[in-house]
Amino acid sequence: MPRAFGTSVLVVNVLFCLLTVWQSGSNPEDFASKIGFGILNAGGFNEVRAQYSGFFLATGLVCLRTYQYRPLCHRCDRTRIGGCRVRLGTYRQRVSNRTATTKNRELPMASMQCQPYKYAATDFGNIAYREIGSGPAAIFVHGVLLNGHLWDRLIDRLIDMRRCIAIDILAHGATGARTDQDLSFDAQASMLATFCDAMKFEHVDIIANDSGGGIAQILAAKHPERIRSLVLTNCDTHDNWPPEGAGPLHHLAEQGRLGAIGQQMLDNVDFARTSFATGFEHPERLSAEDFRTWLEPLFRTPESTRNIERFITSFDCKQTVAVEPLLRKFEASTLVVWGTGDVFFPVKWAYWLRDTIPGVRKVVELEGAKLFFPQERPDQMATALRDFWTLRSGDV
Repeated sequence: MPRAFGTSVLVVNVLFCLLTVWQSGSNPEDFASKIGFGILNAGGFNEVRAQYSGFFLATGLVCLRTYQYRPLCHRCDRTRIGGCRVRLGTYRQRVSNRTATTKNRELPMASMQCQPYKYAATDFGNIAYREIGSGPAAIFVHGVLLNGHLWDRLIDRLIDMRRCIAIDILAHGATGARTDQDLSFDAQASMLATFCDAMKFEHVDIIANDSGGGIAQILAAKHPERIRSLVLTNCDTHDNWPPEGAGPLHHLAEQGRLGAIGQQMLDNVDFARTSFATGFEHPERLSAEDFRTWLEPLFRTPESTRNIERFITSFDCKQTVAVEPLLRKFEASTLVVWGTGDVFFPVKWAYWLRDTIPGVRKVVELEGAKLFFPQERPDQMATALRDFWTLRSGDV
């Protein structure tokens, strides 16, 4: 619609330009008088006619340009036309490492935040995911109460290196679950393996955070042949979970009271920021839209609310403790990136992973970063990932 409006303005101005030239040619004195220049000699009139016509033509072009570049997505400020891509003239630019500059900022020519959901049919149900970029497949696995949108800002910085896939785990985001379905970490890991089958992925890079990190460890331990590389950020590890700081969340889930709290967070952004403050360095920067994106799917119906409560009450570290012997045999290239300000998972667990998994190449500490730093510190995380993927043996 905006593009059509700009085009219409241009067409009207061009027609007015032609009318101006015709009228001025047939009766130059009358025309000059009407526009306030009085009686001009032939040379002066020709100069005014050229300037006046040029003015209207330029106005039309400016209108088209102005309406052509504007944010259309309700969730991001990326400039786009007909989707989240920037169209220059009549050409569609494919996703690449090129950037478009807006107000002295460099923005990706495509945004993960605006990619539509797709679904992979599996034995666990239809698994929701979004994807962008090109190259080897990389699956990003989020944790409890969030969904794949946690990774959007990070993924925007990686689309030239990987086909980035942000998955919603069972009972989160756009991935549903039956009311009697197993939602444990073991089941979630099996779902990821089945998802890879459905997508026909022989090998994948896995990047995981929080609960997703525990799930990813189980996947890597039980299906090492699937994993090209593994990246773990602050997450459930061995017997460090459920963390003591998450006790109130577990009590609410056990008592069936999580739905009321979830609705309160949706209704009151300040309450939501306070509730999530332990996981973010700057909760004040989280918007109401962020919380709607994460929480609305969880608390949309009594069934979805009960499923998230069931997921939380299924937390049992026996699942990750059981795979320790297998992790000690896991040799795929592994990177550990850990925020040192996390109250749930202290940095010592980064080094437990280093000492347990033979494939760990490096531990990167992010000073002061909290649990959900992939959203808050996408540049630092992207640098660590790009260096890791570039240096790891056999990268393609």
